[in-house]
Amino acid sequence: MICKSAGIIPVRFTDKTPYFLMLRAYHYWDFPKGRLEKGEDVLSAALRELKEESGINNIVFTWGKVSISTKPYKTKVDGKNAKKVATYFVAEALSNAVEIKPNPSTGRLEHEEFRWMTYDEINSTIKLSNRIEKVLDWANKIIGE
Repeated sequence: MICKSAGIIPVRFTDKTPYFLMLRAYHYWDFPKGRLEKGEDVLSAALRELKEESGINNIVFTWGKVSISTKPYKTKVDGKNAKKVATYFVAEALSNAVEIKPNPSTGRLEHEEFRWMTYDEINSTIKLSNRIEKVLDWANKIIGE
């Protein structure tokens, strides 16, 4: 079984320096993302998850609606082993305001912390999974072109 998820890599600029929004759940860092709901397309899911997980809803697709998908990785769905593929879009956030809210379905917080960080700050201060490292490298390349 393949589970699909989608997210947005929010980027904001300060003095032409890009900052990426990273969310932490336990010791794991990622971008805002989550599973597609029944009948939902990837971009709609990514936008919904961005708003649900960060409160951000004012973005522009400065670099177009380009995306990257991960290779399938292990996850659990309803307590069963599954494979997940995550698709990420990169977009410019027009505000740096972030609000971590409880999941609307469970009422629980999914993330404990957020940080706006430069590419170099991310690479020097937090440990990313190989999957997220590749996504971050891709996004950094896209915004630098």
